[in-house]
Amino acid sequence: MKYRITFVLVAIFTAFTLNASGNPFKEDPGLTVYPNPATEQLNVRLQADSPITPEIRILDLTGKVVMEFEDPFSLSGQNFRASLDISELRNGIYFVKVVQADKAFTKKLVVR
Repeated sequence: MKYRITFVLVAIFTAFTLNASGNPFKEDPGLTVYPNPATEQLNVRLQADSPITPEIRILDLTGKVVMEFEDPFSLSGQNFRASLDISELRNGIYFVKVVQADKAFTKKLVVR
């Protein structure tokens, strides 16, 4: 039974970490998610060299999108900032996924 559960968790993680082109997501040092752990409010900051219109998705451990925010960012120089209401999320582990065209970056999020 222990091996079966381990296999399922590996399969879920593998399915979640592949993007549309089949390449693993890479964490971008220009993406910041805070506070982490979070409770009701989440701040997301992204550094970009050119104008972009990214979307933010919050996914559970199975890879299911549980929240989605379109064009949530405000621009300050080269920093895009978003303040998100996550008060409806249950306690647990999630992933914050920022998607822009053919690129996607993820960060782990703990909600308490």
